[in-house]
Amino acid sequence: MKYVIDIPKNLIDKVRQVLSKGEYENINELIITALENQVMLEEGEKIQEDLFSTVMKIPKNFQVKTKEKQEKLDISKWISMENLSNIKTFPMPEIKDLEYPKKKYEDLWLWGQINRIFPIKLGLRILGNLQQEREEFVPLREFHKKAGEIARGFSLQLDKIDNELKRKRDERVSTALPIGEKEEKAELRYRTHFLASKRTDGILDGAMARLRFANIQSPINNGDQIGVSEEGLDFAKLKNPILDNSLNSEQTLSEKEIDFYLQHITNYVPEELSPLRQILEIIRNGTSSVTEIDTEIKKVKSDWTDIVVTTQRSGALGRMNELGLLKKNKKGIKVIYQISEKGEKFLDRLMKISDYKGNNNA
Repeated sequence: MKYVIDIPKNLIDKVRQVLSKGEYENINELIITALENQVMLEEGEKIQEDLFSTVMKIPKNFQVKTKEKQEKLDISKWISMENLSNIKTFPMPEIKDLEYPKKKYEDLWLWGQINRIFPIKLGLRILGNLQQEREEFVPLREFHKKAGEIARGFSLQLDKIDNELKRKRDERVSTALPIGEKEEKAELRYRTHFLASKRTDGILDGAMARLRFANIQSPINNGDQIGVSEEGLDFAKLKNPILDNSLNSEQTLSEKEIDFYLQHITNYVPEELSPLRQILEIIRNGTSSVTEIDTEIKKVKSDWTDIVVTTQRSGALGRMNELGLLKKNKKGIKVIYQISEKGEKFLDRLMKISDYKGNNNA
């Protein structure tokens, strides 16, 4: 369907600036992306919060006081892997700390706003170094504040490099980090989606907790304390292309990190394993476009609204691309997905595990 619209000159100038960065192939792709984003924003209030792990909406009247000038942070100190030794660890969160009322933990999907793994890795490094400095677990509030500030400063460096190298939207390593112009909102989204928090009913939220890489406990008279789990510490200690090699790296995760992550979710995190497996199976069966993938997901998740399906699919595909499980091809403005060699091997391994369990239960 075609529409003719009048675009104000001042907006056209801004559109040209965006296109000049090379993030979009043409104005059609930019407009379609903008429309999809706006529709998601308008319908965001329809999301059913009890369906998911992390559903956080910024109030429309959200306001914060302007921060006072702070001393320049030594970012390198907080992202280093060199001092991550002899750190106390919490046990992984238990299922009862992750399961929502009337929802089985195995049926959950990691919330779609968590669309990358690297921001989680960054948060774990920051937490590990905070624990090393304190020689103890860290008050949750303190961690949120420090992690937001450090991630903001670090991500602005990556965003600058992305711009200088004219990386397209899907190639940008700063994706999902707090780089928005509104600093406080950007940090708040990062803390809420990619770190860890505790709801008033005691259920843990945020990617670090949902993936069982960190836990929050409340010793008597000490308030909420956060600490890495043993598995989270092991993941944090793995060498990372950007954090440990070069800010110019095009890879956000190393092969060792990817293999560790996939093994970890296979062993401990069904709410991340489920979306990855189901989407891989959908694509292997011949489905290749996002519209078709959404249709197949809706068959499995009939209680999800269309906007929820889109959000969940979008986030899962983002993580799967970063993990190298998919190949993404463009035909005009249409995106076609295929399973990569790594994705095929991972899915085959999962099917063998299922067959083994099935035979043992027979």
